[in-house]
Amino acid sequence: MTAHLKVVLGILGNITAICLFTSPLPTLWNITKKKSVQDFSGIPYVCTMLNCSLWVIYGSPLVEYQLLVVTINAAGAILELSYLFLYVTFAPKKLQMKVLKVLLAVVLVFTSLLLLMVELVHDKSQRKIITGTCAVVLAVGMYASPLTVMCMVIRTRSVEFMPFFLSLFTFLNGAAWFGYAFIGKVDIFITVPNGYGALSGIAQLVLYAIYKNATPLSLVLKQQEAALGSKVIGVDDHSIEDDPSLNLKPPKQIFTTPAEQHEVNIISFDDSSVNLKPPAKQITSSSPEQQVKSLTDDCNQTNSPLVQMVVAVDVDTNPHQESISTSKTI
Repeated sequence: MTAHLKVVLGILGNITAICLFTSPLPTLWNITKKKSVQDFSGIPYVCTMLNCSLWVIYGSPLVEYQLLVVTINAAGAILELSYLFLYVTFAPKKLQMKVLKVLLAVVLVFTSLLLLMVELVHDKSQRKIITGTCAVVLAVGMYASPLTVMCMVIRTRSVEFMPFFLSLFTFLNGAAWFGYAFIGKVDIFITVPNGYGALSGIAQLVLYAIYKNATPLSLVLKQQEAALGSKVIGVDDHSIEDDPSLNLKPPKQIFTTPAEQHEVNIISFDDSSVNLKPPAKQITSSSPEQQVKSLTDDCNQTNSPLVQMVVAVDVDTNPHQESISTSKTI
């Protein structure tokens, strides 16, 4: 009964792993259609191929024969190699050389490890420790890559770059192999990376449930722009007024109706790490266009580049009195 359950979990692990290995197909189809790799990187394919190759050795008779471990990882290595061939075909020459150098280094490391293990290490238990340790380190490193995507989901309030089914199969694959490794004799080298993968999948699914119906931050900014009739400029996806490090006082109210008199204040923020101390200055003009031009000229006279300009109108008690606050950051 236990042996049968182990086989079932191994087959389930093979099925879910195939789903993960084929997940780059839409990206590769896009590359083929446009005949350009655009901003996609080929390094993840190289790392995945090395990871699969290490697990093939781990499950081979050289270490400890496990058919289900060998089959899926051999298939994964072949798929990743075909992805690399397609990627290199459409990559520019400079990028081709970079990927091929990394691939050559990976092949040399893998071949050296295999030869050294066969020639110098004759005890299979020692071979298992060496191969298993290398495979676990690489697998955990690969499972850590979704952390960047998860942080992006939290920051942007959008699940656009974290597809549901990819997260689901990450969880199912990790859970299946985790159970496979626990049945019978516990295999710590399969347990650790797949347990971590299952937890990573759960975290992704929880984030997906939280943010699937949330309004993306980019849409919120667009709605603010539409409501205010002016462009809202942010730093790291947040309004500059919300950044406490700049020590800026937010305006009381946004006022967009032209008035007869405009008072412009150039305000420096209190940050000792930034050597910007423009003098307080007041400019009076008859139109907002002249005010902005004057502010731009003033900023160009300084030695520091203008990175952000945030324009907001603060309505005072006088309905015809407006103040426009600007700030510069490096």
